[in-house]
Amino acid sequence: MNASSGGPAHADPFARARSQMVRDLGPLPSDIASALEAVPRERFVPPRLLARAYEDDPLPIGPEATISAPGMVAVQLQSAKVFPGARVLELGSGSGYVLALLAHLAGPGGTVLGVEIEPTLVESSREVLRSLSLPTTPRVLPGEGDEPTAGPGRFDRLLVSYAQRPPLPPAWAAAVVAGGRLVLPLTEGRETFLTTFTRGTAGWEDRRRGVPCLFVARKGPPPRRI
Repeated sequence: MNASSGGPAHADPFARARSQMVRDLGPLPSDIASALEAVPRERFVPPRLLARAYEDDPLPIGPEATISAPGMVAVQLQSAKVFPGARVLELGSGSGYVLALLAHLAGPGGTVLGVEIEPTLVESSREVLRSLSLPTTPRVLPGEGDEPTAGPGRFDRLLVSYAQRPPLPPAWAAAVVAGGRLVLPLTEGRETFLTTFTRGTAGWEDRRRGVPCLFVARKGPPPRRI
């Protein structure tokens, strides 16, 4: 049984394209490569773009929204270092594609939560995620999630999938455990870099600037509390 298609591997018309995409992305950690092989990216793109589902390009999925290029997603996941059993939050979860990958990385003992501001994407991503055979089913909530209130240290990893300018919302640090990680596109001046922070005892520490990147900017009013 192929987890990505819900049927035999030979019945999946995108299986070869999916495998080729993973090969083209170059050497990857085995868990990330397996997740990319397992998750059907074609389910998260508009029908008119099915033929481009496995190109290493961002694709439009709605008003001012894209599904990130697979190569950029792979870099995000490598920076996040999600482990089995991890509690992970993605802000700006869009199509839900990254959430599905995170579900494989966190595994059946993990928790995966997405927050998305566009109502149509909230509904469409929920529908697709529910239809897949994932190790754990991600939840998707409306909003952008600046105000987590379920208590400190709720998450081991926080991924932000929209470009954010400093300062970072204080609630983000409060929501992540000591030693946890934040991965986000950080815009300073005219440049945006995928940046990783580690949560220390007094806030974010060990900032590491990664590759330059292009993400849609944060939009909308402050979201409701989650």
